[in-house]
Amino acid sequence: MGIEFKFLEAGNGDSIYISTDNGINILIDGGWTYTYDKAIKPIVKNIRKNNQKLDLVILTHYDNDHIMGLYKLLVEENKKGSDTIIKEVWFNAFEKAIFEPLKKNNESKQSGAKKQKQFEEVIEKIKKHIYYHDHISINQIKEPIEKDDIVVLSPYTDKSYKSTKEIIITLLSPNDEKIKELKEEYEIEMKKSGIKQEDWDKNIKDLLTNPEYLDEEEANGSSIAFILEYKGKKFLLLGDAHIDLIACSLKRLGYTKENPLEVEFIKLSHHGSKGNISNDFLSLVKSKEFRILANSKTTHKHPDKETMVKIISHYRDIYPSVEFIFTYEIEEVFGDIELFKEEDLIENNLVLIQTSKRMKFCYQGEI
Repeated sequence: MGIEFKFLEAGNGDSIYISTDNGINILIDGGWTYTYDKAIKPIVKNIRKNNQKLDLVILTHYDNDHIMGLYKLLVEENKKGSDTIIKEVWFNAFEKAIFEPLKKNNESKQSGAKKQKQFEEVIEKIKKHIYYHDHISINQIKEPIEKDDIVVLSPYTDKSYKSTKEIIITLLSPNDEKIKELKEEYEIEMKKSGIKQEDWDKNIKDLLTNPEYLDEEEANGSSIAFILEYKGKKFLLLGDAHIDLIACSLKRLGYTKENPLEVEFIKLSHHGSKGNISNDFLSLVKSKEFRILANSKTTHKHPDKETMVKIISHYRDIYPSVEFIFTYEIEEVFGDIELFKEEDLIENNLVLIQTSKRMKFCYQGEI
């Protein structure tokens, strides 16, 4: 269809490469350092070989599983000087970065705030050769921003505006308030529990009775999220954004339960965490396909089964089936656990068709 999305292997992190037939290239997050070495570096080499540019690099927020690979990219591209292939970088920096000491040879223990400072240092060196935006907020985009083949909109721009650009990006998160909260959070608190407990052994009905709670981490709240539109098709890329702000932005854009946003797929927020999904959000969007960027071989234990169950339940009366697509092999994400037991599926009138990286749920026995 002229546009391709590559969800790069980034462990428990995010990295997405978007390209079009007309030579537009966008990179969203960079996962870990090995993500650059194994996946981003070959992409950059190919872009350079084709005499193209990396039109837009978006660091959604400073967490390590998003920033490390992009830091390595900037270090390498800084060596190229004016010959860098990067045209533009977006990133909302954390103003007061206090961090816990780095444990030698273990980048996963290094706080995102420390890496952010290193990221900003290399930005200072390279930014004379690129466009750098360090305050990406829906409140700041009152007028459409047109650049080459991309236009940037927000819930605050004129809804009657019609663009002739090839790609339309409608920013949904963050707003000024979320950025302010991030900048005021100058102490990084250790996780109270230390290790998150997964919900994989719970059944569907039990998970549906859980009360909703919303993610309150400031770094995630500052995450850049948006609708990308290409030749009439729309895609929803949520970074790690707070879902209440996403819902608010969608409503401001005019989407309702009766007039939801229809997209080709939704890249779920925060690796499928149950704190970044809500029934309010689901009532405003329609999609049969959900992308989950996660490798749960970490203390994060993402994705949450509750997130998947909530989506399955919501779309029961809308589509004959919904599908979850993972970056990694499902066994690599969940281990040898039987995530959805046969008796639980039968009780809820579901049929599961599973391949190596896909889970397709068909309702009422329809296949």
